[in-house]
Amino acid sequence: MEDVKTIKKLASELLELVKIEGKISVEKNEETIKVAIETEQSGAIIGYHGEALVSLQLILNLLAHKALGVWPKIVVNVGDYREKREEYLKSMAENIAERVKTTGRASILTDLSSFERRIVHLALSSDSDVESFSEGEGKNRHLVIKPKNS
Repeated sequence: MEDVKTIKKLASELLELVKIEGKISVEKNEETIKVAIETEQSGAIIGYHGEALVSLQLILNLLAHKALGVWPKIVVNVGDYREKREEYLKSMAENIAERVKTTGRASILTDLSSFERRIVHLALSSDSDVESFSEGEGKNRHLVIKPKNS
């Protein structure tokens, strides 16, 4: 319980540093510590495709490690951004899979984080007509969806 208080305090201090007002709640389960932020300035925290949110999460994990001496798995969410983004990615993956089946041509998705690529892979894992895999390194890493056996 002490780690939850510490993480909430760190998250509050971090928001204060970037001059964003918001309400923070922290919930812990066996695997993760979920930090939920409610604010009128959600766009500033989320950033382009969630990049600022990922950075905030990384910084909070680093601060928590320094304060607690262990590496907690902290997941930061603003509003319901992560749930909406996941639903969007699943829907997009299904639409692209249908197009790939119809045209017989592979499709490439760029600018996805590793977390987002994983969501697409999982969304398409039960589709026996298409396969998905990641290619490239670093910023050039992308996801390919193609017909199976092509």
